[in-house]
Amino acid sequence: MWKFGSSQPSRDGYMGADMAKHGAPCLDMDEEDCSPQGSRSSLPGLAVPGSIVDGAIASQHVTPVNGRTAATATFVPSSGSGSNSISSSAGSQLRASAGSPAVLNVAPSHSSEPFSAIRNDIIPPELSMSSPLCQIYDEFGFEVNDEDARLATLCPQVVEDPMLRLRWQAYLEFRHNQEVKEFTWDRLADHLPQDDKLEELVKNGVPHRMRSELWPRLCGARAKQRTSSVSYKTLLDRALDSSLHGVTRQIEKDLLRTMPQNACFATRNCPGVKSLRNILRCIAEAFPEIGYCQGTGMVVSSLLLLLDEETAFWMMVKIIEDILPPEYYGVTLIGAQTDQRVLRQLVKTYLPPVDKVLEKNSLELSMITMHWFITVFASVLPFPVLLRVWDLFFYHGSVILFRVSLAMF
Repeated sequence: MWKFGSSQPSRDGYMGADMAKHGAPCLDMDEEDCSPQGSRSSLPGLAVPGSIVDGAIASQHVTPVNGRTAATATFVPSSGSGSNSISSSAGSQLRASAGSPAVLNVAPSHSSEPFSAIRNDIIPPELSMSSPLCQIYDEFGFEVNDEDARLATLCPQVVEDPMLRLRWQAYLEFRHNQEVKEFTWDRLADHLPQDDKLEELVKNGVPHRMRSELWPRLCGARAKQRTSSVSYKTLLDRALDSSLHGVTRQIEKDLLRTMPQNACFATRNCPGVKSLRNILRCIAEAFPEIGYCQGTGMVVSSLLLLLDEETAFWMMVKIIEDILPPEYYGVTLIGAQTDQRVLRQLVKTYLPPVDKVLEKNSLELSMITMHWFITVFASVLPFPVLLRVWDLFFYHGSVILFRVSLAMF
């Protein structure tokens, strides 16, 4: 097994110390009584507290449609240039440096513009903006049917707050810029140390166009990449020459099953499918005790919509090695199974009515929630909501899995 530099696990002595440090693992809950501030209902429909989505002003209802969770919250970027510079009121700019991950092509004002909130280089060439086929996809590249469109009109639109971007800009400028020079992404630290101000900003949401640069720095994936003794290119070359025929065969079978509703992963010729294949094979090469786990495909494909291939790989390395417990994606899934037992106890402690329903009907909670944890909610939450959950996940670590799970009940 490869080791990609030393990093501290996100958990403090696993769940016990996390609960002692953070209190009851509830999302958006009052500190005194641990009661939810946002509304919620039982599955399959659930109300997600508005605060876990950028700029949300009310709860958004989530309903599974045709086997896919339909988002009734749409992403509306605020007015702006959509270029690779983000200007503050003082006129300074935080620009993406050459060779850094591509800046998201965020549409200036139209939420319904297809592919407007993902990377340009992952969009299939045949689906240009002039193509009539392009219009059946949303801003994240997911196919939108009539039912999805109807549901999207039932709740307020989600707006990326321009003031939030300015607050992030000011924080990065004044906290991390030590020289009187133009502040660029390549001058920002590889790992942002946690403090009260940063925690407050993360809680309010990472601006969408900044996620590709901030996520790797919030969780430490960028630092792991810099300190690794092996490069991604070297590992990819070894993976492509590897003789893991069984693993490779299973990966090939699942490539088009991972995210079939998204245009970027719909056919084998799509750029996203090639990157997904490369990363999954690299994971199998780097972590032979894991090989290939289907849940990783959902996480990788979701990351690839925002991050370039190499950065997405290092994010997965960080998730596997540090954020999640050991053996989470191994053959026995022992880490994930342990988390399911912890979650069951938390449900019994904090959600007695849910516990009674489970006991009365002899329901095994892990049958519902195991894939939530394995895919870090990529298999169950609509994409705009998933992004907000991941803002918190990459900052706080795996305790967010428990908080969000309790909130969803």
